[in-house]
Amino acid sequence: MTEKRSWMFPMSGRRPPLSLNDRGNHYARARLTRSVRDEASWRARSARIPRPLAKVRVEVIWVVGDHRRRDEDNPAPSAKAVYDGLVDAGIVPDDTPEFMEKPSVRIEYRQGVYEWFVKVTDLTPKEVA
Repeated sequence: MTEKRSWMFPMSGRRPPLSLNDRGNHYARARLTRSVRDEASWRARSARIPRPLAKVRVEVIWVVGDHRRRDEDNPAPSAKAVYDGLVDAGIVPDDTPEFMEKPSVRIEYRQGVYEWFVKVTDLTPKEVA
């Protein structure tokens, strides 16, 4: 079995900036969503992910440095902005299940480390020769 190609890139900040628990001004939230979307698009192009791919798996990974309880669903708005940014970059034509697998945000513990990043794996079927 052959290895699947994958690419990883970091996102700005110590945590995903958008949360389902956020309250506040709609316009400020829209600006933040646009910022995450644009950054994901830019970073995907910088990672030289080939375009277009037939299907990808996109994992959003949040690394935390303490053992406080966190809900994996809360960063969903940040993950959605990342998916849309990958579409904007031309990696896949749409973020529907036909083109993109989107497992829930994964939270990992590493002592004293706070970051979040994106892993894109090519799921394009290999053609039989």
